Amino acid sequence: MNRQTRKPSPKLRADLDIVRGPSDGAGDAPYLLSDPVSGRIFEIGERERLTLTLLDGTLSLEGVRTVLSTHPLFSSGALPTPEGLASFVNQLAREGLFVGSEPGAVMQARTGSEVRLHRVASFPIRAALRWLVIVPWDFLSLGSRSDTVSPSRLRVGNPDPLLAQLARGLGPLVGRFSLALVAVFSILGFGLLIANFGRWWDGARVLWSPWGLLTVAVVGVFLVHIPHQLAHGVACVHYGGRVSGWGVRFLFHVVPTFWVDISDIMWLREKRDRLMTIGVGLLWQLGAFSAGLVGWLVTDRGTGPSVFFLALSTTALFGLFLNANPFARRDLYQLLSAWLDMEDLRLRAREYLRAWVRWRPVPEPLTGRQRRWIGAYGVAVNVFGLVITGAVVALALRVIRDHGESGAVGVLFAAGLVFQDHVRTVFDQAWWKRLTGAMPRTARWVGIGALLVAATWALCLPYPYEAGGDFELVPQQVIEIRSELEGLVGEVFVREGDWVERGAPVAALVTHVQERNLRAAEARMDELLARRSALLAGTRPEEIHRARTALLTAEARLAWSSARADRYESLFNQGVVGLQEHENAIQVRRINESELEEARSYLEILLRGTRAETLEAVEAEIRSQEAILEYFRGDVERAVLVSPIAGFVTTPRIDQLQGRYLNPGQRDLVATIADTRVVQAEIEIPEEDIEGVVVGKKVRLVTWSYPGMEFEGLVTAVAPVAIEDELKRRKVIRVLTEISNPDGLLKPDMTGFAKVEITDRPLWDVLFRPLWRWVRIEVWSWVP
Repeated sequence: MNRQTRKPSPKLRADLDIVRGPSDGAGDAPYLLSDPVSGRIFEIGERERLTLTLLDGTLSLEGVRTVLSTHPLFSSGALPTPEGLASFVNQLAREGLFVGSEPGAVMQARTGSEVRLHRVASFPIRAALRWLVIVPWDFLSLGSRSDTVSPSRLRVGNPDPLLAQLARGLGPLVGRFSLALVAVFSILGFGLLIANFGRWWDGARVLWSPWGLLTVAVVGVFLVHIPHQLAHGVACVHYGGRVSGWGVRFLFHVVPTFWVDISDIMWLREKRDRLMTIGVGLLWQLGAFSAGLVGWLVTDRGTGPSVFFLALSTTALFGLFLNANPFARRDLYQLLSAWLDMEDLRLRAREYLRAWVRWRPVPEPLTGRQRRWIGAYGVAVNVFGLVITGAVVALALRVIRDHGESGAVGVLFAAGLVFQDHVRTVFDQAWWKRLTGAMPRTARWVGIGALLVAATWALCLPYPYEAGGDFELVPQQVIEIRSELEGLVGEVFVREGDWVERGAPVAALVTHVQERNLRAAEARMDELLARRSALLAGTRPEEIHRARTALLTAEARLAWSSARADRYESLFNQGVVGLQEHENAIQVRRINESELEEARSYLEILLRGTRAETLEAVEAEIRSQEAILEYFRGDVERAVLVSPIAGFVTTPRIDQLQGRYLNPGQRDLVATIADTRVVQAEIEIPEEDIEGVVVGKKVRLVTWSYPGMEFEGLVTAVAPVAIEDELKRRKVIRVLTEISNPDGLLKPDMTGFAKVEITDRPLWDVLFRPLWRWVRIEVWSWVP
């Protein structure tokens, strides 16, 4: 059996004043609830005022609801639910409007079992929203409430009379017919944009020139922004409101923009009028965009009118994107707030969501429909903030990477402009006010002076400045062993990570071909040596006798063949023998003549002995063959690949090289030997930090592999030229240092960050050196 949660009956404080506020005679009459203690004033309606009169401490919440059900104001189905009534009373209690009320007092209208079931069912959603959305955004926004900070404004007069005259003449332009006409025209404009987006995008590049940017600035200010603000003012006056001021508003307290005060729209009678007053600015930008696009399409490209209309369409579209953002305090956000009848929608949505995910009472009474809307909007606002923050951070890092110091200075300047209000609201919070409010004014000034003196003293302290940069480790000595021969790897003697001494074998090729070539070269050498010995020994008598006998034989053959040829010639002339027999006889005679001449020459050579030229030719052949023989012997020796240095084998999977065929044309890599007993670090120091980096300076390195260990060395060399760091798009100078590595912890190709000791500099110089360098170089370059 469930029982109602029992709570004491709430009693409103007697010193509170409830007075009737200004009324237009339509709808619920507004009332003002004044708290003399805090000085705050709350606007309430007729139903809320009646509810407050029943909170006198004599009725419970159920009793109050019972009495309200009999009143005519609640007869039309507007009776609050038990949960809604409890939420309303909780809000009053948190504001301290009850006797003895305590902040955070909760008056439940649900039963205990319903509360437990609701908590269990909603716990995953609340936890996910809290830790994934709310807490990250609270951290990124510094816990501040920038919604409460308004831009600086400079009021220059009362425009109400002028706007009243404009409203009389331009009144029809802010009616429903104008809305429909602009809507149709805008649809046409967006259709033309979609159909011609490529041409429009390419044409917009002309606006990046100096004259194009000037045109964009003039058109954007005088034809888009100022008319946009004036349209709000004219519509406000047209629907019965007053415009109490206009002037200049400074975004981020620096950027001037035109401003028209239309805060009087809260007193407009009809909700439709308020929505129209807010939305007329968007209508103007839609119309300006469509008009600019149509004008750009009908004018000739590159002409003055074409650039003008292109600037109009571009600036109007950009302004439309800004003002149509429901999560920023712009036109669409104001429309949404007016449609929901909820002022400060974004702030209230955040506060409601923070309370809901932390199981705290909601900060204000809301209907079920309002809770759903404001909860969804609160989630969207926080997610939008996280996405925009991530995009801005990524853009800032990209700017710093692409533009170096100039980009960093620009990012810091922009961050200071954007977050100045956030920092200010941090100091406006209650804890800071309590801390400073308890101190006398003299003590505060003394404290501020002491802080300034301490800060000045701290900025003058010496700081050991170090230039830093990324580094990569390389071995002090590294050798690649490659084969000069073509052949099959027969054996591998080492494995990856083995230590080899100088001259130790690493692998061997199969040497069948090299050994065959060596044996053939040795046989040819033996032949040449024997020939040279024969020439040195001279001619023997037996050889002379044999040569004379050969000469006599040749003479006898020639005599026989000559007689036979003469006989066949006579017979051929007589027609006894044929032409073929005659020619054969003549050919035999010629051959015998050649043989006789050769035998006679050979006999003369033998009789004269060996010539010096012949011996020299044989000696030359021997020397050539010795070179060939030495080359083939070298092939056999080169088939065994040895390490020329002592070091570690760093080639992965070198044992799988066995059986592979090596091609000498490609100079196949067999093994890499690295001596890592001393490693060398190549540090890339940015060119702006190279001042003071000289040989002998101390270097400290930390690798990604061993973040808890620090290695030390000395600068051994500074590169004479700067190189381009393609990844970071900046100029760097290579600085070399050697690190002792006896235990082998440091491996080649390891990376990390290194710092080179330079000198002691004042802290202010370290902090503001980039800014001063940018001013000294970049700004100095602008001076003619």
